Amino acid sequence: MGNENNKRIIKNSLYLYARMFILLAIGLYTSRIILETLGVNDYGIYNAVGGIVTVFLVIQATLSTSTQRYITYALGKNDREQLNNVFSTSVIVHILFSVILVILAETAGLWFLYNKMIIPEERMFAALWTYQCVIISTVVMIISVPYNALIIAHEKMGIYAKISLFEAFAKLLLVFIIKYIPYDKLIIYSTFLVAIQLIVRFIYAHYCSKNYKESKIKYRIEKTLIKEMGKFAAWSLFGATAFMTYTQGLNLLLNTFFGPAINAARGIAVQVQSHAIQFITGFQTAINPQITKSYAAGDFKYLHELIFRSSKFSYYLILAISLPIIIEAPTILTLWLGKYPDYSVIFIRIILASSIINCMANPLITTIKATGNVKTYECVVGGLMLTILPISYIFLKMGYPPYIVFIVHLVIEIIAQNARILIVARRIQLTYKEFISNIIVKVISVTVISSIIPVCIHYHYCHSKTISIINCMIAVASALATIYIIGLNNKERTTITRTILKKIKKNG
Repeated sequence: MGNENNKRIIKNSLYLYARMFILLAIGLYTSRIILETLGVNDYGIYNAVGGIVTVFLVIQATLSTSTQRYITYALGKNDREQLNNVFSTSVIVHILFSVILVILAETAGLWFLYNKMIIPEERMFAALWTYQCVIISTVVMIISVPYNALIIAHEKMGIYAKISLFEAFAKLLLVFIIKYIPYDKLIIYSTFLVAIQLIVRFIYAHYCSKNYKESKIKYRIEKTLIKEMGKFAAWSLFGATAFMTYTQGLNLLLNTFFGPAINAARGIAVQVQSHAIQFITGFQTAINPQITKSYAAGDFKYLHELIFRSSKFSYYLILAISLPIIIEAPTILTLWLGKYPDYSVIFIRIILASSIINCMANPLITTIKATGNVKTYECVVGGLMLTILPISYIFLKMGYPPYIVFIVHLVIEIIAQNARILIVARRIQLTYKEFISNIIVKVISVTVISSIIPVCIHYHYCHSKTISIINCMIAVASALATIYIIGLNNKERTTITRTILKKIKKNG
């Protein structure tokens, strides 16, 4: 059974990584073409009016988390009746939330559009049309959440990836089509996006109704279940709010003390961070359902293995990507942007260090959410995250440089990670010492040893871009070699070696 699960994780990870690379390529290319086709003003209008609606999506994200947890948990319990109840309740809740969103968007949102936004008078009709299309697209996306959650819970990542790619290619085709339509391109673009969302929504619903009996909706309110899911979502919302507070708050804080140039440096660092994080999301998405299912089944031994595996391999994946960027950030930024804002290099280095630590949080977060009891976790970890903003403010008022806010974040992240381990360990018959010895000791050893050679080269020999590029490759090779020799156990090394040899033999 464990071997089958491992194979499923590997297969699903490959699907999701393929999806990630293709979506990234299409997204970067589509953004460029749509900017050229719509023009700066219309592109800005589309993003601005869309931002009015997307501010409500923090609540939708917490509902989505709640839905994913309860569907996966019921599946892990193999309780088909409860699974159907959870799915039906989730659909009803998301429909009700969509109604609330529409009411708010058509009242407060419209008032903001007409009274606060700066839009040329001749483009107001197109902006209003686009706004209505964004509302429809958002509603369709929200209603699709339970169907997406059901597919992910069943670990059908291949289907999930294929539907996502269909949507991406449809949008790519759209940007070429609107070039040749002799009508208002912004109106056509936003209208066709609604059509694509409706088609994707139909595909999700059709696949689920055809393959999963539990997707048949029962239109009755399960008051107990709604109350339970609502409580879970409310505490998750507290955590999401804490995240938004320190991320957006730090942005405003830096702007207040240092002006927009520092925001530009932070923007570059965050963009690098988001691309690095993408390299672990596929693996984590593939393993998360099994964490929830193993907890639901009461298989704590396998749950511990999954937590260790997810924490360790997530760390190794992001380390291999981040190490060359951290060491050779000046050269990488020069090759990428040419001239870049001051403080970009140190921002990138500290933010990536925080991300490397934070990547080990996902399996612990998934586990605590699998328990359904998130109050203590969200209060402690969310409370810690909320301290980042006031502490950063105090340091900046004392005259510290702008990068102090990211050092504060890094320190709080380390404290929060320890809090996560302590809280989760008590719930799943795991000791703090076991996590430290199995994960923390290994990842620290790998990090220190793999950094020695590339750091020495950087400070003693990197006097040209060519040597810096070579050092990036050395850093990746050093990380991979150290991970293989020190970071893996005998079983993991044997599995990887056999897989590589099998691939070589097959291709040879």
